[in-house]
Amino acid sequence: MARHKWTLLKPTPECIPGVYKAEICSKCGCVKLHKYMGRQFFSSFIMNGEEYEKLPECNKTCKND
Repeated sequence: MARHKWTLLKPTPECIPGVYKAEICSKCGCVKLHKYMGRQFFSSFIMNGEEYEKLPECNKTCKND
């Protein structure tokens, strides 16, 4: 199983409510959104246009190893 290689995504996407930081996997392009809603901090993930609550597996489609 491949591991994600996270890089800070700048600028932070302001169009998604509650997002204060975002990271992108340089291997597969999965985006990790750090969110704050009320008193809770949590993360969600966007891969292939779909949002996930749990981290999807890195499929290493990119050759930036």
